[in-house]
Amino acid sequence: MPSRMVVFTSIALLLSLVGQQFTNEDRFGKSVDQMLAMGRTKWHEWYTDGSRGGLSTAGETFAEMTFADGLKQRNAAWRATATAPVQRLVDRLDKDFASTLANCVDVGRAFTGGGTMWNPISAGCAADVEEAIADVLHPSSKMPGSSQDEFWRTWKRASQLIEKNKQDIDDMADMGGANSKQAVHMLANVASTFHALLPELANASTPIKRRVFAEFRDLVSVILNSAE
Repeated sequence: MPSRMVVFTSIALLLSLVGQQFTNEDRFGKSVDQMLAMGRTKWHEWYTDGSRGGLSTAGETFAEMTFADGLKQRNAAWRATATAPVQRLVDRLDKDFASTLANCVDVGRAFTGGGTMWNPISAGCAADVEEAIADVLHPSSKMPGSSQDEFWRTWKRASQLIEKNKQDIDDMADMGGANSKQAVHMLANVASTFHALLPELANASTPIKRRVFAEFRDLVSVILNSAE
């Protein structure tokens, strides 16, 4: 089992590892190309087999982290040959998706009082983000899409859930999650990030805009799922 197979107690620490280049040893002998050729679902099944990472929280987390890392490496290679406008957009999305991911996960954690369950969730979101970046670099007719309105509806629902569960969130805050005031602030950060990005998307094609909107919507949906 790879030496990095540990249980994380800090989402920030976990996310800091995503994007580091894992070794073939970390991937149980598979190269990045071999892993990506398997596809995310088959890779996850293969990695979490009992003879390798296993279906533990750590195993599921590293299955997602290694795949996210591989996608990030491929995206970097694709970015190098992209046009200057696409490169600028990708650079902005790298930053904005990362901050949105962190904020949404921390708001979600507020509903549960933290917990190691957030390690595989966070790692999975990191892989989702890299898939979105890949679609921006290499668009396809099958990539997900959404609208601004759908993002804002999802965001508003998350805001309402914080207000509805305010007391429970505050009661669990000392277990490792944010309090309700902090959760409101983090969700506001997501709105600000999304709004500030819109001018950068002005010249993007409609499919690219819709792909970016879909990723923002899906990251906020993590909050909704945590409150169910």
